[in-house]
Amino acid sequence: MDAAAKLFARRGFSGTSMQDIADALGIRKPSLYKHFASKDDLYSAVLQQALIPFSAAIDDVLNSKSPGQNPRALSATSLRILGDNPDVSHLLLQELIQLDRPIHPDLDHWLDLLFSQADSVVALEGGADFGPLERRLILLTQLNVVLGFAVAKRLLPQNIDSEELFTLERDILQNVVAALYGASSHGKSRVQLPSVNTDGG
Repeated sequence: MDAAAKLFARRGFSGTSMQDIADALGIRKPSLYKHFASKDDLYSAVLQQALIPFSAAIDDVLNSKSPGQNPRALSATSLRILGDNPDVSHLLLQELIQLDRPIHPDLDHWLDLLFSQADSVVALEGGADFGPLERRLILLTQLNVVLGFAVAKRLLPQNIDSEELFTLERDILQNVVAALYGASSHGKSRVQLPSVNTDGG
């Protein structure tokens, strides 16, 4: 699965074949089918493995018994997860930007769960007065920043200490999140998002 994750992250689902994965492992392709019935089954397993830590992080916040638990820590936790698993950010972006097929059902289902959980997280953070679409956009903004940091590391100096970089990214990310909720570090009032009619009218 690790070998498949690296190839899917680099080439996407359509650009990766079972033969490619077998070649990367130094085995014959029929050996792969002893473990996975198809490329789609293998891809599903890779996606599920990649997404589990993010769901667990949200569950930790929602089920926390500590009143001091800060939902904004979710973004920093996600940043850490992606830093420890660099292929995951590329894998998710490959899936989100591909246009030749719908989003994979496993990722689509996970996103639905994420957005429903995010409503609760946003409410915890003080965004209960945001509408459903606004909450989703706030979450997508956070996701884009986190993924952007993860995939753009090649644009940064290569000699920077990894923990120093994580600290800088975390602080910048938390300022972005604070601004999204209208409680920025500069003391500005809540950002007034325009009301959105979600009924199609």
